Amino acid sequence: KTLPSISQVTEAHTAEIRPGAFIRQGRKLDIDLGAEGNRYYEANYWQFPDGIHYNGCSEANVTKEKFVTSCINATQVANQEELSREKQDDKLYQRVLWRLIRELCSV
Repeated sequence: KTLPSISQVTEAHTAEIRPGAFIRQGRKLDIDLGAEGNRYYEANYWQFPDGIHYNGCSEANVTKEKFVTSCINATQVANQEELSREKQDDKLYQRVLWRLIRELCSV
């Protein structure tokens, strides 16, 4: 049996990435999340996304507001399970995550 070529593997991997999918490379972002959020993020940044896969910018005449809204909506759909964690201790996590999503979609 022959192994797939690198281009076939790359194509298949790229095709699996849905719009709004989190990108996690372990980078710490420079975003002000407020005193409590900054402390939490500093201690746990590796758990959070540092990018979002979204290509909506290719559409002609897209306003920044429409782009950001579409990016946030796609991210919400792609990550429903993680965004719906409702444990009491996850409230700060959720607040920080949503702030990061808004910032990453605005970049």
